Amino acid sequence: VSATAPRAAVSSLRQTHGATVPKPAAEPSRNVAAAEPVIEEEMSLRSLSQTVRVDISRLDHVMNIVGELIIEKTQLEALTRALAAQQARMASHELGKIARNLDRKLNELQKSVIEIRMVPVGQIYSKLSRTVRKLARELRKEIELVLRGEDTELDKMMVEELTDPLMHIIRNALDHGIESTEERIAAGKDPVGHVTLNAYQQGNSVVLDVTDDGRGIDPERIRTVAIRHGLVGEKEAVDQQRAHELMFTPGFSTAAEVSEISGRGVGLDVVKKNIQDLKGTIDVMSRIGEGTTFRVSLPITLAIIQALIVEAGGEKFAIPLN
Repeated sequence: VSATAPRAAVSSLRQTHGATVPKPAAEPSRNVAAAEPVIEEEMSLRSLSQTVRVDISRLDHVMNIVGELIIEKTQLEALTRALAAQQARMASHELGKIARNLDRKLNELQKSVIEIRMVPVGQIYSKLSRTVRKLARELRKEIELVLRGEDTELDKMMVEELTDPLMHIIRNALDHGIESTEERIAAGKDPVGHVTLNAYQQGNSVVLDVTDDGRGIDPERIRTVAIRHGLVGEKEAVDQQRAHELMFTPGFSTAAEVSEISGRGVGLDVVKKNIQDLKGTIDVMSRIGEGTTFRVSLPITLAIIQALIVEAGGEKFAIPLN
């Protein structure tokens, strides 16, 4: 209905269609609309999507394996009937052959299902890039993020769970690792700091290295903070290895003041726990004045875990091979 339509026409429409027409309301002020709070970007970079895009050739491969398994099942049924007819010797030989085929095909099916769950880690790289640019502006530092190994594949669930710990490590590199432009120039370094994220496969694991060319980890500075927190005694020596262990202590922080980026009490201990929940490990390598590398090693998937079955004292135990 036109805004200029007579009131009678509106009443007529209301009666005809049984619609409830609200009373005319004053148009909201433009100033009020402009004052609405802007919704801040989610702190977590994890995706809410529960779907995985799968290459059609992978699905075709799985369907072929399932088809062959159905054939094996049919042969087993025929063998059962043969056994019932007392052809035991021939049946035993055929049963062994079918069991071997079934075992081979089930292993192949297992491998294919794992492949279907895989996604390239590069799908989270764009999110990390946006956040790094934002943090670099806030810190007033010139930082270049170098991303490598985008095609390295990892289980979809693990990629999602890994995003936040990875961002925390990168945030630490930006805030604590990379020096200010003035410090870098004074040290004879490139004014632009570099943080490199490199993903690659190593055996049955996927490794992600976060490397910066910053100031490195100074054990003496870590020791000073640890003494202040009561984590070590005043006379206790702290070498590079001990300094790395202290960094993963709950509540440990070298930040002088609390900000949106650091000093909030959410430290590397949370990162370590998240990595361990994924059955992974995190290691630190650092050289003073040259930079630091945080190395995260993860199993390719948690969907299937190979185990060694051990029997002892009449009990059976499954020990994960990793």
